[in-house]
Parts: sequence; structure tokens; C-alpha cells
Amino acid sequence: MAKKKNEWGGRWKRLDQLTESGQAHIYFVSDKSAVYTDRCILKRVLNSKRDVRFRDEVTAIGTLTHPNIVKLLDHSALDATPGDESKQYLVMPYAKGGDLSDCVQRYRGALDDVLVVAN
Repeated sequence: MAKKKNEWGGRWKRLDQLTESGQAHIYFVSDKSAVYTDRCILKRVLNSKRDVRFRDEVTAIGTLTHPNIVKLLDHSALDATPGDESKQYLVMPYAKGGDLSDCVQRYRGALDDVLVVAN
């Protein structure tokens, strides 16, 4: 069965593109299995030569457990064939606070606020 262009893992359906960079596209996705009903984000890695780095990223995220760290819901990194671009994705809940790089400016020079957020 051929993979549909806007679906990943037989489970995640693309709703809209959130952003893109030279390394990845980020999409809003819905969970066709309905396990997750909240808005989710799918990161699709563009460069198939980054397999090792992508697998390391998935492993690192999967080992982190903290209320202030967005958890990993699904991924393809560990079962993908190296070089298979359609299999390079990870899924996380949508962090309603927005892009972390945008938040940095809000806390520049405010050490007390940074400590509260990071705690």
C-alpha cells in the first residue's frame, strides 16, 4: 500500500504547515487513532543523511521526563531504514507557549524570571 503524501506512520494526518527550516518541516497533525485529541506537532526531517543525528535526538527526548519538557508521542527514527526520508519524523504535543526562540527575548536580562520558568 502506497504511503499517502500527507500522512505518516498510518496514524498522523497533516492539517497545516506551522514552519520550516533548512533541516525540517513542522506540521500540525491530527491523530487518526484518536489516542491524542489535543493538537500535535510533527517534525519531518528533510535531509536523509542526518539519520544518526535524528536517532540521537529521538533517544535524548525519549529519556527526558520533566513537567516543563514536551514529551515525545511517536517517532519513526528507530525503525526506519537509513536514507528513507518518509520515515524521518517525530511527533510531540503542541506547546501552546509558542516557539522557544521567540520566548528568549522576553526573558533576556531577567534572571529571576528565567529561574522560575526553568524550575
